[in-house]
Amino acid sequence: MARIKQVLNERRLAYEKAYDIASAEQEAYHNEQVLNHLRDSRRRRLAARAAVQDAASEVQEDKTSAELTAETSKTTENAATKLADGASEVVEKSIV
Repeated sequence: MARIKQVLNERRLAYEKAYDIASAEQEAYHNEQVLNHLRDSRRRRLAARAAVQDAASEVQEDKTSAELTAETSKTTENAATKLADGASEVVEKSIV
């Protein structure tokens, strides 16, 4: 009877040790899966944020380009108006 108890105890200890090892491996596997998921989601968020920032900078560049075009247009209109005013003064002086 003592031998049976000893064998059962040895098997119980071996089972508990194997169970602990398997649990640790399973936990490590799941931790790795979670970590990979977190890394992937962070990369996706950063890529999305970079895309938004790129789009915003493109809009800003377009806005700056439009403002520059408008300013150039106003300058051209002012120059044309001054030229027309000068030409009409020359015509008026030559008529008088």
